[in-house]
Amino acid sequence: MKRILLLLSGLAFAKEAAAQNSPTPSQVTLSRQLNELMRNPAKPQQQVLMTMNGCHVQQIIRDQQTDTGLSRPVVVSVSKGTSEWAVKVDESLFELKMGFEWPQITKLSYRIAGQEEDEPRHYEIVFERHQNSRSATISLPLYTTDEQVVKNIVRRLEAQRQACN
Repeated sequence: MKRILLLLSGLAFAKEAAAQNSPTPSQVTLSRQLNELMRNPAKPQQQVLMTMNGCHVQQIIRDQQTDTGLSRPVVVSVSKGTSEWAVKVDESLFELKMGFEWPQITKLSYRIAGQEEDEPRHYEIVFERHQNSRSATISLPLYTTDEQVVKNIVRRLEAQRQACN
């Protein structure tokens, strides 16, 4: 009887742990919409992806048709606390990964971007991050001219952020 109870409690714990490590359906839906809007129509070979898993967020920028001019690959990664970034570059690949936890983000906002001639008009979501005495901003491009879509995404991101604080 003790073995059965122990086995059942272990299964319940494993199920709970697995659920905490899986993105929620709302995170999957929001990530999918962001990934569509972050794709620059002028650079179809470039991928810009955002994933959310619990309170962790990761952005990946990948360009597989870039001419880096490097004959040897370069890989650099840094992880400090709950934040990380990594760069991978070789002959025709550029990849940048950045990750953070929602509690590090102190403010979300958006602004109009793409004022340069070679860039289409679009919006950017701005994440303000403060940790200890340092601060930084992270910007995500959204290739849309519909401000209501951007407001809706910022509202949903803010709900994700608040759920983790």
